[in-house]
Amino acid sequence: MGFPLKKREDSVNTYTVPEIRRKISWVKPTVTTSATKPEPALSINEYDNILKIISNMALVMERSPKAFSKWMKRALDNIS
Repeated sequence: MGFPLKKREDSVNTYTVPEIRRKISWVKPTVTTSATKPEPALSINEYDNILKIISNMALVMERSPKAFSKWMKRALDNIS
């Protein structure tokens, strides 16, 4: 909008967003023979939630590329 904003020194934060961390539940599949070791598996709901988080983060990065430009440059430099 083009309005210059300045944060007041004596201002108080009126709202803090609570941090919500999800617990992922791992499900061990049942195995009929003892020759193979069962591996943990995600439920389809947890998998969908992970994909949703990744998709939302991709949108954030697309909508504000300046905020991530330095981070991406460092990540690309480390690929060699």
